[in-house]
Amino acid sequence: WNDLAVDPKTRNEMKDSIAGTLSDWMEKGGQLGRALVMFIDDLDRCTDDVVLQICEAVKLYLDAPGLIFVIACDMSVLARDVAESARGGIGEGRAYLEKIIQVAYKVPRPTEANIRKLIDDYGERSGVSNLIDDLMKEVLVEDADRNPRKIKRVINSFALEYKLNPAWQEWPLDNWLLVTSILLQYVYTPFYDFLVSDKSSDDPIGDFLDYVNIRRLAPTPPPSHHPWWAVVHRAFSQHGISPPDRSPGTGEKLMRNVERLEAAFPEDFPALARNNAFVTLMRSIGNKETRCALRAQLINRPLAAEAVHDQTISVA
Repeated sequence: WNDLAVDPKTRNEMKDSIAGTLSDWMEKGGQLGRALVMFIDDLDRCTDDVVLQICEAVKLYLDAPGLIFVIACDMSVLARDVAESARGGIGEGRAYLEKIIQVAYKVPRPTEANIRKLIDDYGERSGVSNLIDDLMKEVLVEDADRNPRKIKRVINSFALEYKLNPAWQEWPLDNWLLVTSILLQYVYTPFYDFLVSDKSSDDPIGDFLDYVNIRRLAPTPPPSHHPWWAVVHRAFSQHGISPPDRSPGTGEKLMRNVERLEAAFPEDFPALARNNAFVTLMRSIGNKETRCALRAQLINRPLAAEAVHDQTISVA
């Protein structure tokens, strides 16, 4: 590539050679002719230098007869990657790409029905479809960014763990809790890290559910005899916060203390508390005994398949 970049003669000879080879190959295709299609996938996940090198190569050979490039990528990311070389902002980057890409087709975002069908298909092929219920599907549809790659990882990880780790079959654990754990690991990674952290209590899921209950009624607290106050007292005392009195009109002071409570938890707690599917998932785990057993299992025998997050790919 370096020789082609600095030597126009070598570059032209290479181009003529490719064009001649393709022309000969096309003529052997009969009356209808034929074409060579090259697919380039995930180009937007490469480093800026690699993106530019590939774009320049495509630009150089694109007009060769019988050679077609199909590039699957996020155009916005690609434009940003080449913007610096185009000596401008993302607008100049797009203008650069327009000289290379002759037809652009935007793939529509998968519908909920598409994703559910995909989940069913992955589950069936992995042999675990009977263990993926409607709640699991809802979480995958809503919080996995409708990303087929991520959904496939979740289901494959579950199938692997299900077959290799029989401890999940021992009471009070079960297959459903295994699926839940893998969902936490892949879809709600910060919460999973909080769950297994040695800085958390012995029941982090219970702490979260207490926070959800407190946050829900704190703006307009119930009467002083309501059992909700016992949850408030337990949660606040655990984090060194003095519980407010139960007299009418304490809502404003209580909300200030809720903000102090939030500071003791991961920053995504408020967003998770508003996520009905996630809250339902946590409540469905069961009582404190089950929640603690789940945490102990994840600490003592960590999941074999770790979550792999999308990262930039560098091509040598």
